[in-house]
Parts: sequence; structure tokens; C-alpha cells
Amino acid sequence: MKTLACNAPYNLGGMGAHFAQIVEETRALDELQTYMSTGIHPDDELVASQVDQALTGWLVKNPLRFSAGLQRYASEDLFDRTVARRLTNRTETFAGFSGQFFHAATRARKIGFETLELHSTAAHIEYAAERYREAHTRWPIERSVLDPRMIKKQLREYEIADRIYVPSEYARQTFIDRGFDESKLVRTYLKINPRFVPSEETRRDETFRVIYSGDLTVTMGTHLLLEAFSRLDIRDAELILIGAPLSRGMLRYIEEWAAKEPRLKIVEEDSLPLLQHADCYVHPPYHDGYGYAPVEALYCGVPVILSEDTGAKENVVEGQNGYVVPTGSWDAILERLIQIYNSR
Repeated sequence: MKTLACNAPYNLGGMGAHFAQIVEETRALDELQTYMSTGIHPDDELVASQVDQALTGWLVKNPLRFSAGLQRYASEDLFDRTVARRLTNRTETFAGFSGQFFHAATRARKIGFETLELHSTAAHIEYAAERYREAHTRWPIERSVLDPRMIKKQLREYEIADRIYVPSEYARQTFIDRGFDESKLVRTYLKINPRFVPSEETRRDETFRVIYSGDLTVTMGTHLLLEAFSRLDIRDAELILIGAPLSRGMLRYIEEWAAKEPRLKIVEEDSLPLLQHADCYVHPPYHDGYGYAPVEALYCGVPVILSEDTGAKENVVEGQNGYVVPTGSWDAILERLIQIYNSR
């Protein structure tokens, strides 16, 4: 039997969807003892418990909200410690996510859990840190979203975990390159919500519509997409960013672009209707262990442009459903945008 934990609401956002898949696969095997999360399924009140974070309100009112890395570390560490305190009954396996695993896993081992399973949503943390440093050195728009304490903590989590689950071959290879025993690594195959399908409606306009969905940050390559799109010499084109900046630096950067680029729209809404009327989806991160959003675009029949540091690149058949471009290259993004536009 398994006890699961995740600092994301069940089936909300990328990590929440990842966690929901783990919960349901564990339930299907009749191995689910309980799970703890910041939001549970409405039907799971008897088998799950919700973790409310008293720190959340304080973070919103505190200048920490402008330090995305510190905010993330504080939130995940609080969740981790809360789960550790709630672990009282032993089951065979404890499973949690990287960055929010160490204290709970240490407690689980102490009270007799047999197996500790760590689910990573990303590449090896040292590889991710290298990519983040490169991004912020080249584009000092904001501070890194990766706090040094998070790096140290995740390295300790790798040491105590019996198994580490990774979301892509890209992520898996970064662990192997750092000397990990392959037998300790388990590949997870993430599933996409079946609601992501092509539209049955006929497009009513000729606008060349480019979409991105996710956090607006340097490490997710927001600036690269803006640099590329601004040089796209197509009047009837539109770039829609679905998401929000996580720092004041990126907020200012986005506001400056919005003031000078009339073809840019920034929204926070369901991505499905926009994807179903899009011509291209661009996902240019310096590091993303998987990437639900570009795969959702592919399921909607939309060609994608991904950076080499995107785990979901394994879903791309070059020249057929999209392109993989060098990480950090806005000019490569521009080249592929032009190619997709000309092939419509």
C-alpha cells in the first residue's frame, strides 16, 4: 500500500495533473492507502486529507512574492514538513515530489516505510541550475526561480530515495549523465486530458495565431518568443501569451513589449479554445522536464516549436508536427515561424 503527497491540488495545473495520474494509477492497482495534497478530489474525503498552508496568505502580502525562487522553496518546504508531522501510520511505500520530499521521506523511513519513491517533474537539479544560470546571465531581466536551498534539498532527496520517477527520456538522461544507476530510475509516461482535440468548427479568419501557455519567465523563454515574434513581418499575425509573470522584472519587461507590439495579447484563461484556433504553439524554455502544454497543442492538431531542453520533444516528428530548435535561439524560432506560416 502507498501513501502519496503533493504540494499541488489534485488535477490542477501541470503538477496537479501529474499527481492525479499517480493517484488514479495507484488506486487502480488497489494500492492507495491515502494521499495528502493542497486540494483533494471531492469523492476522496475518506481516503485523502487536505493540507492547508497558513504561510500562503503571508507570502501574498510579503515582498517574498517578488522572489519566485524563495517563495517556491518556502511553500514546498512548509508542505514537506507538514506532511512529515502527519505521517503516523506505516504503509509499504511513501511517494512524493522533488523539492517537497525530504522531511516527509525521512520521517517515513524512521517509522518503518519500506520504500521511498521520488517523483521528479524535471531534469536533474544540477543540470536545471546550469541552464537557469545561462538564461539569467544572458537575460538579466529577473532573478532566478531556483533558490540555492532548493538545489541542496533536492540533492539530499536523490540520496534517500529508493526509486526516482522521471517524466521524459530527456530528464532521465540528465540523471544518467551524473552517474545515477539506471536501475534506480523509472520512466513515467504522462497522459493528456482527452478534452484536448482539434476543433470541429471552421476557422473564420486568416490571422496567423501563435500561442504560448505557462509561466512568463526568463527560464521558460518568454523573452525569446517576444524577440522572435517582433521580427515576424506579418501584419495579420497575433501572439497570445496565456499566463502571468512571476516577478516585477518580467512584469515590467512584458508591459514594455505590450506598449510597442499591438499584435501581442496576454490573457489568463482556458487554453483549449485558443489552441483550437491556433496556427502554431511555441515552447522555448531553457529547461522543462516534460511540458504538458505543447503536447496538448499537438493533440489539438497544432504544430509546435520546442527548445532542445523540453522533455516533450520526444513527441515531435521533425517537419511533420513541429520542430525542435536550439535552446536560447530566438532567430531559430523566427525561422520556424516563417516556415510554418508559409506552409499553411
